[in-house]
Amino acid sequence: MNIKRTMERWEEFLQKYQRDYLENLEIAVQRGKKKFAGRDFFIMVIKRKDNLGVGEILTYFTDVDQWFVTQSCPDPDFSQSVYKYDAAADKHEILWSLPEEEIAKELRHALTPPEGYEAAFDVVKKYYEGVLWKLCKFYNKEQKDTNLLEGKDPIKYKEYIGALDELDKNIDELPDLKKILKV
Repeated sequence: MNIKRTMERWEEFLQKYQRDYLENLEIAVQRGKKKFAGRDFFIMVIKRKDNLGVGEILTYFTDVDQWFVTQSCPDPDFSQSVYKYDAAADKHEILWSLPEEEIAKELRHALTPPEGYEAAFDVVKKYYEGVLWKLCKFYNKEQKDTNLLEGKDPIKYKEYIGALDELDKNIDELPDLKKILKV
């Protein structure tokens, strides 16, 4: 197989993927309208890479999208896109689309966005600044119950919450700690 034919097949694949993505988005909107009649809802798309095999020139991977319709705004995460459907306006808009974690880490430390990554660059910056978490809390009508997100790294926040959860699981095994913490 020559390079030109490989590139043509790749372009065909990308065009089909884009068509399928838009069709799946419309299906998700219709499912949400039926499930949450007259109410706002969110559509979460999680991307997963699947290896399609090795060609002569490159290894083919495809994004396998998993679609979820929910009434609450999902927590921001890597390899995820979130849309909000506004029932009153009968339209949907994208709230964020985060790249894979490895790409996000690279973009986080970049001073300027690499060519072709301008949109991802802005979203990644907002993720690490906690803006997406605040947006999520706003849409879920959550009260401001902690200052942990204020100017903090959301990864550290997740680690902190995970450590607290782990402590809760093991607290019975640590009687001295229970006395210290007055639990």
